[in-house]
Amino acid sequence: MCVQQLSLKDSMESLLLKGLQIIGANKESIRNEWKRILHKEIYQLEQGYYAKILGKQLEKILFQHPPQSVSVFFDRLHQIKMPLSPIETHHILIYLASLENIIHKIIRPDKNSTYHEYHAIHYLFSKMSKELVSRHSHYTIDQHQSVRLSDISLTELLSTLQVKIESEQKKATATHDYEHDALLLFNQWIMRSGNFQHSVENIISGFVHCLPFTRCALFTHEREKGVGLMGYRLKGIEKITENISNILPVVHNIKKLINLQPIYIANAEDHFPVEYVQKFQLKSVVMVPLFVSSKNKLTGIAILDCGENKSFELSQELLVPLMRFGQSAAELLNAHWEGKVSSMTLVPEKPLTPREIDVLQLMANGLSIAEAANELKLSSYTVRDYVSTIIKKLGAKNRTHAAVLGASRGFISLKA
Repeated sequence: MCVQQLSLKDSMESLLLKGLQIIGANKESIRNEWKRILHKEIYQLEQGYYAKILGKQLEKILFQHPPQSVSVFFDRLHQIKMPLSPIETHHILIYLASLENIIHKIIRPDKNSTYHEYHAIHYLFSKMSKELVSRHSHYTIDQHQSVRLSDISLTELLSTLQVKIESEQKKATATHDYEHDALLLFNQWIMRSGNFQHSVENIISGFVHCLPFTRCALFTHEREKGVGLMGYRLKGIEKITENISNILPVVHNIKKLINLQPIYIANAEDHFPVEYVQKFQLKSVVMVPLFVSSKNKLTGIAILDCGENKSFELSQELLVPLMRFGQSAAELLNAHWEGKVSSMTLVPEKPLTPREIDVLQLMANGLSIAEAANELKLSSYTVRDYVSTIIKKLGAKNRTHAAVLGASRGFISLKA
């Protein structure tokens, strides 16, 4: 049996690749808007000429020869020749921020883009900014040092050069701070929550989108019973009420849970009630405590896995991110806590028909009403009626919200 190796690096690079794919899919619209707005505005900067030089190189990387992988993209970005000028760091950041805003405008919410797409673009540009600003800083230092070369002996120069080469090689091969990136993105994801229900929805989807997992279920407890709040890509979690004494990992590892430590279970059938193992096709799982340190309170537990009957090994690199995700999630839930679990007012789940699920999936994939109608061989009026019904059944605010709710309840999947 093949056991999956989970990697935080792969998860974060998948998000970066998503950003590149979004740009590639919309490159003509973005490029046209770039020419119409960005150049006009950027040239008004004090050093716009030099920003223009930088912009032409970025335009070539992003639009003329779009990369097919994250490594290729950042290799090309690293090869960009910084302008021979005293261009200020904030001009680079303004330039990139302007381009990022244009892309968000092109894939704006009324075109059915999801927050996951916004997240992917934002993360990509944050990494681009870090790379280019870092490159600019090194370049400026090198320029300053060059005026003193005549005062250095050849031996000293070669020695300095060798140290510099080794230092640059080390920087190039060093892993990115994915742990920091993942936590930042998760916090941005969940802080959109306006109430308790939205907190639950964003926590379970955030665990999956920011870490290398496929499904997530969130539980809290009331009077020695574990109570299911909601599942992401899992149906029926809300109906679960189980005596905690029947869940062996909780009983045997309570000290670890209140010390924020995730619990890895290689084989769920050895520890969980057989009813749930069979119903949800559980194999390997991770239990993440949601513990509010300031109140010494275990608010809940998130259970994560990689899909039906999937075995995986939990690497050491994921332990700290899981702990920190759990802390952030716990603080958010605590802030929106509405009293006892029994008094929660979650929107009751109403089943969707197969056709409604088809429509919702196409909406989540980014298709417009007209495009979905063409795909399903229906009229636009009929599809619009389906969308209205779906929104009402899910208790959603709009199509984007309906897509998120539909995915969190297991009706559809969101593209990674």
